[in-house]
Amino acid sequence: MCYSLIYNILKVFHGEKIVSSPTEGAIDVVADTDTKYYKQERHDYTAVGFTNVSTHQVVSIDSNGGAKLTYRAYDTEGKVRDEIVVDTPAK
Repeated sequence: MCYSLIYNILKVFHGEKIVSSPTEGAIDVVADTDTKYYKQERHDYTAVGFTNVSTHQVVSIDSNGGAKLTYRAYDTEGKVRDEIVVDTPAK
């Protein structure tokens, strides 16, 4: 298993505008693996950021009756450290 040592989730953007829902724009995830931890500074566009914690990410898609994407970041002990759910109802 590979663990990331840099972890950032940026706010949801549509173009250059911050929006409130993942269904309105894009979410950028930055998770980098290396042999040491790095200090991170908070920025106004950062929604979630971890330092000094190793994580791995899992993306699952459920297409029963619509489309639901679930993104989870787990630490080395299996605890969910972050979660994003994008749920699109059936048409």
